[in-house]
Amino acid sequence: MPILISADEIKKQIPNYTPDKAESFHHESARKADKLFTQTLKSNKDKYVILLNGETASGKTEFLSTQLVNEDCIVFDATLSTETIAKNKLREIIKAKKTPIIYSVIPDDLKRAFTAFLNRERKFSDIHFYKTHSGSRKTLL
Repeated sequence: MPILISADEIKKQIPNYTPDKAESFHHESARKADKLFTQTLKSNKDKYVILLNGETASGKTEFLSTQLVNEDCIVFDATLSTETIAKNKLREIIKAKKTPIIYSVIPDDLKRAFTAFLNRERKFSDIHFYKTHSGSRKTLL
């Protein structure tokens, strides 16, 4: 079973968090996820580290629960919306003498992804949707 590090899951532990204010808590939860990632790399013996790349409402959670549920590894669930973030994560993984694996989840239909984004419990601005979709794809390329 993988060890999942997800800013979205960490948000739920922050005092006063509510899904309708998810965007307001994003920077704090992302910072905590980064710190947990660094600690986990040092303390965990798993050899493989998966960077689960994908845009907001792309299907990363579904991919994780159906394709990675039996893997012994660390999974960092992120949009990887900038090349700098991705490079830093890869550097950390390699420095920890672990093997990085990148899985990128790209929705087959942007309109369907946007509809899912609008109807999910966690609320973010429309700009966040477009920013993560363009940034994540650019980083992957």
